[in-house]
Amino acid sequence: DDLDELVDEDGPEDLNKDGFITQMRVKDPEGSWIPDPKEPRLMRRADPKKGEKGLYKIYTEGIDNDGDGQYNEDPPGGVIVCQNFPHDFDYNNHKTGLWPVSEPETIALLKFLTTHNNIGFMFNFSSENTILNMRQTGRAQAGSDKVRVPRRFATWLGLDPEKEYTLKELVSTFKGMNIGGGMEIDESMIAMMLGLGPAMDLDRQDRAYLEKIQEEYKEKLKKASLKYPERRAKGVMKGSLTAYAYFQYGVPVVAVDVWQVPEPEKKKKGATGTLTVEKLKKMSSEEFLALGEEKIAAFLKEQGAPANFKAATVIKMVKSGRLTPAKMAEFMAKMPRQSGDQDSQHPQAYLLEWSDKKLNGQGFVDWQPYEHPTLGKVEIGGFVPFVRTAPPVEEIKKAVDVHTDFFFDLLKKLPTLEIAEVKIKPLADELFKVEIFLTNRGWWPTSTAQGRRARTAWPIRVELKLSEGQKVFSGRRVTTVPYIEGSGAVKKVEWTIIGRKGSRLEVVAWTPRLGKVKKSIVLGK
Repeated sequence: DDLDELVDEDGPEDLNKDGFITQMRVKDPEGSWIPDPKEPRLMRRADPKKGEKGLYKIYTEGIDNDGDGQYNEDPPGGVIVCQNFPHDFDYNNHKTGLWPVSEPETIALLKFLTTHNNIGFMFNFSSENTILNMRQTGRAQAGSDKVRVPRRFATWLGLDPEKEYTLKELVSTFKGMNIGGGMEIDESMIAMMLGLGPAMDLDRQDRAYLEKIQEEYKEKLKKASLKYPERRAKGVMKGSLTAYAYFQYGVPVVAVDVWQVPEPEKKKKGATGTLTVEKLKKMSSEEFLALGEEKIAAFLKEQGAPANFKAATVIKMVKSGRLTPAKMAEFMAKMPRQSGDQDSQHPQAYLLEWSDKKLNGQGFVDWQPYEHPTLGKVEIGGFVPFVRTAPPVEEIKKAVDVHTDFFFDLLKKLPTLEIAEVKIKPLADELFKVEIFLTNRGWWPTSTAQGRRARTAWPIRVELKLSEGQKVFSGRRVTTVPYIEGSGAVKKVEWTIIGRKGSRLEVVAWTPRLGKVKKSIVLGK
């Protein structure tokens, strides 16, 4: 890890023999850490803007094994395999590998995926929770910078290849030309089409399904009394399997971390009474305005809204119809974690309170003096390993049962291909019109919009198998249906067939991810 051509030579040690690897704090004139004024067990960085000066340096518990002046900088372990996949790979982080798919584990998994085209949905247990946090890896690489359009595209679009355009300008150009075949034209798509970077956000059509899943997931957590702190849920990581599965492999994917330390319940305070984000979603504009500016301001403060998001501004926007309570609630739910008293509340205070109240203090080691061989007098303490991710025994079964039931429910929603109906109409002697109606009995569409955009989704292949003496007069013997929406949506395929009355033919509809369905047809019946 420290590029000295040695491997795992400087890892942590349990110096005080308490069975845990925690932290060391040592007083140092160049230190940048101070004890939190409200909770001295917790350390935070000093803020010079507030007149604070650092007192301590912080290290992982251990010694300088290789004598390079650094402590525990090269511990056992290697590449973070779960971030070694080929979508938005982080080349600036050496812990994710030298290049995408550099590790035997990722090579093996990608080989498995690419040789098993019947995989139609992926569940991933990881540190991500993409149901509660739908944030993706980032923006298209072109970002908001101006770009030059390649000459071949510029000529087609009537643009100047020497001029630079923003992605927003290009989106407007594409929309004005009615290009896209009904697909949502956005900055990510433009960037991908022009070779400016991969898609980086959920497709609008796919997002609608995932938002419905999110509602059901929250309801299950609520019924099970699992108080998951939604705003601590991690979105999709760069180079993760989750990102690859959705953006490149082209299938729906959900990742969950199963459990998080719940935040302590705070007493309701302020003028807003019991107003919550969930209640805000259900309020009408009139009900919201009836709260008055004082209550709205107090609510915004409690929720940690940005400073420029003032009550008076919000009221004007609601009155004009530019903002609704539901949209405001959606905005609040997606904001980074903040609280109105953030200046006085340490971000790990909830974790320490959990340790004190639920674990009888076993999740935190109080700072104790120790004579270090090179640093001299230090104090060893801090959170014990895995306190953030390891649920108490009584919580494990509840968390596992909820997610197991949830995943089995999702499996019941997978697309199911059927030939719902066949119609045969005689047009003339030995000439018949044949219509088949394909339906998807499942809830999910037969493919994701992103899969179709990336061209990794399988269309439905429909084939006529003719008997001797039969011919196709119009239509293609083998054709494809791009996809079928869920919940019983139907797509029609038709042919005109030359053949004797009473002769048989067979229709076969097939896709690797949905299997094969057949229907035998008798002409004239």
